[in-house]
Amino acid sequence: MFKNEKPDTLIQLLASYRHAQFPINQPTARDLAGLATTIRRNCALTVGFADRKLKNLTEDGEEAFTLFALKEEATVLKGRCDGLVRGRRRRNLSEEVASLRRQYDNFTDSVSHLFHLLDRGLAGRLNGVL
Repeated sequence: MFKNEKPDTLIQLLASYRHAQFPINQPTARDLAGLATTIRRNCALTVGFADRKLKNLTEDGEEAFTLFALKEEATVLKGRCDGLVRGRRRRNLSEEVASLRRQYDNFTDSVSHLFHLLDRGLAGRLNGVL
């Protein structure tokens, strides 16, 4: 598709995302690790995309602010998922999944906002991808 999974356009970013499937029943450590791996990958793609877009911007504005905020949010979430993949957790699995779901929902809302800002037509295709 494109080299090294480094999306340069919104269409490439959309195609790179993987759906994060949250467990319905009692989660296992394996469920949590798999979920964290998917989320970590989506966050890494987002951080890379935001970095490349920010380097090419010539003026500050809503686009720059949104990209910077999204990059920071993705970096924090990616760091949390790094710990979960390595097996670090502070709570029981159900609480960890619920907390991760809230944080990921905030992240997906921010991604949606970016897509609406940059390409409203493409934003409609984002539903169900993340």
